Amino acid sequence: MLQAIDIRKKYGDNEILKGVTVRVDKGEVVAVIGRSGSGKSTLLRCLNHLETIDSGEIRIDGQAMVTTGADGAAQMARAMQRLRAETPADFGGGKLTVRCRYGTIEADKENATYYKGNMASSGLEIRINGRCIERGLYSKVFGRALHPSCNRFLAQIDLRGEDSTAFPATETTKNAFVEGDARTQALFRWIRANVRQPETSRESLESRLVGKLAEKKAVESDTLRIGREEGTYRTIGLQGKIDLLVSKTGGMTIYEAKAKGTKAEDLYQLRLYADGCAMDGVPAKESVLIGARHPKEVCSLTEQLNSQCDPTGAPYHFVLRTWAEEGISA
Repeated sequence: MLQAIDIRKKYGDNEILKGVTVRVDKGEVVAVIGRSGSGKSTLLRCLNHLETIDSGEIRIDGQAMVTTGADGAAQMARAMQRLRAETPADFGGGKLTVRCRYGTIEADKENATYYKGNMASSGLEIRINGRCIERGLYSKVFGRALHPSCNRFLAQIDLRGEDSTAFPATETTKNAFVEGDARTQALFRWIRANVRQPETSRESLESRLVGKLAEKKAVESDTLRIGREEGTYRTIGLQGKIDLLVSKTGGMTIYEAKAKGTKAEDLYQLRLYADGCAMDGVPAKESVLIGARHPKEVCSLTEQLNSQCDPTGAPYHFVLRTWAEEGISA
């Protein structure tokens, strides 16, 4: 039996699935009917975990497979859940079976030895008959680094078979694959074509917080315009993106948002956007760095920057705010 409970999914500001609940019993055939763009394909992709839901719960035979975590983001219920059936494959040496499992690395003592939730231990690992040969392979296979917000994502590829010549060659220490081996390269190509990649969690938490702040500011009586991901430095074609812009009768406020604690470099990022607005001829009256908390060094740096001026000679006005002060929670 498959159950989807209050499933929600949106892309940017467009909410596609608005609390969908459905139950399909074993052997039952259900047709999903609707107009183009109504969310039929999105629902099916969410049920297959090809898309990450924003909130809700997916159950199979009564067992929660995907749930909404404490931070408001949908997570796998366990550190590793098997989501795909075994797939036959041949990488040039003979027939094998590939098992793919996807999940989220849980922060507990059991995982601490091998899975630290960082780029070296997450992303992608490959096993042979259950034994881990090499981990931290994401950048090697896909040619780009795993986004830091996905450091707890793990795709586990297990090659199963009895013929040792069918497997990609390994180093003599059995802790790495031989990159020059043709079977290894064929395996990497298969992974690039078939293995699901993680979605960044930035939109699942930080963007949601910014959205709530935008909604709050939009209903204030003196608000003229709200903008998200607004471009700046337009005069030189740089197009830096401001998290939130709020234009009011008394002037414009820009926001640089962080879901958790802020850092000094976040303030310098905000300063970059403030300078861009000034150079574009639309200076910000206030430049707000908002996060869950601000360490002492950020507070000190804010005071120092407020004693300086932007490229046009106007004094800066940086302000530190928290989500709690705005009455916004995750």
